[in-house]
Amino acid sequence: MSIASVVQTLTQTDPLFSSVTYPTDVEPWIALTLPEVNATTFGVLYTNAIANLVAHKMAASFATAQAATGGAGGTPAELRAGKWSIRYQQAGQSAAQNSDSVLNETVYGREYLRLRGMCSGFPRVLSPMTI
Repeated sequence: MSIASVVQTLTQTDPLFSSVTYPTDVEPWIALTLPEVNATTFGVLYTNAIANLVAHKMAASFATAQAATGGAGGTPAELRAGKWSIRYQQAGQSAAQNSDSVLNETVYGREYLRLRGMCSGFPRVLSPMTI
């Protein structure tokens, strides 16, 4: 299963992405996300990790664009639509304070964090031990 097909499935199941043209709107996000995810760390879950991070970034971008064109003055602290929500970094918060908290703002980001936790935790049994 390709990363593009997983992202396509994710975006087709969420009304947030109803305006997304596949693959035109999705492939640039995949290209931007690939260098951020280590295939060795995620192993067989690599495709799902990329797909969820791509969907998270698309949702965040969509929310930002929607806020910018929504006509409401200023940037809202939080946007909600259906099953997702996103909160924006408040003034005075550093990127380090928010590195994972931003991922917690969408269902896709939370799934990426869950996958990352499953794949990077120790101890990890790689093969049965023989004595």
